[in-house]
Amino acid sequence: MTKLPKAQRDKLILAILGTAVVLAGLYFGLVSVQLAQIHGLKAQRDQKHSDAQKIDDSIHNAKKIEADLNQKAAELKTAEQDMASGDAYLWMVNTIRQFRIGHDVDISQFSNISNPDVSLYPHFPYKQVAITIGGTAYYHDLGLFIADFENHFQHMRIQNLSLDPSPVPTGGDREKLSFRMQIVALVNSNPS
Repeated sequence: MTKLPKAQRDKLILAILGTAVVLAGLYFGLVSVQLAQIHGLKAQRDQKHSDAQKIDDSIHNAKKIEADLNQKAAELKTAEQDMASGDAYLWMVNTIRQFRIGHDVDISQFSNISNPDVSLYPHFPYKQVAITIGGTAYYHDLGLFIADFENHFQHMRIQNLSLDPSPVPTGGDREKLSFRMQIVALVNSNPS
């Protein structure tokens, strides 16, 4: 190769550097901006595709969702049939007396019914009533009664249980306990 004179060599180097600067300017000024926009559009496309897939899945599962909703509505209706309605005091006394039949628990006291505020959830569709009962029983029999009661009536709870020795023990009743408890029940305010 022939050697270029210094002036031409300097011009060639300046031309190469100028071209490199112009190319770098074009890349960082135009191409990188376009690439960033392309990546943003790809991300938007992927998001829209994901949203469309979720909607498509919901459409395909609509029948299953409707069947689940109908099943839950039937379960709720069945549970509501077991709830207190009408005269809540009479319903609770009769329910407790009927349930006591299979248990060796003597329930002799029923207080008046009270209506404490329901603070479970806002706009809760059920009201709440409470009754205090008292009686005597052996410790084990009372425990079985409470366990069976709360397992059988899912909409009722026993609260504020107090146990004391029987006030007047006689003969074999020395081990009996005197108890007081509050039973709280949900009331179906809109029976259908």
